[in-house]
Amino acid sequence: MCISYFFLLTVPLAVALYKTGVFSNEPSVSTKIKVYDGAPVLKIVGDIDFKPMSYLKSDGSYAGSDI
Repeated sequence: MCISYFFLLTVPLAVALYKTGVFSNEPSVSTKIKVYDGAPVLKIVGDIDFKPMSYLKSDGSYAGSDI
C-alpha cells in the first residue's frame, strides 16, 4: 500500500517536471549582424518652434531640452 502512494505522488510530479522542461538542456542562441554600405540614411527632425522642447533664440542659436 505504501508503494502505491509513492507512485501516485512521484509519477505525476515527474511528468509535470518533464513537460515544463526541467530536464532539458539550455537553448543556444546565435545572431549574425549584417551591415550594408549602401543602406539608406534615416533622418529625424523635430519642430523648431515648440517651446520648451526646442526653439530658436533671438541670436539665431537653438535651445531647449531636445537640443
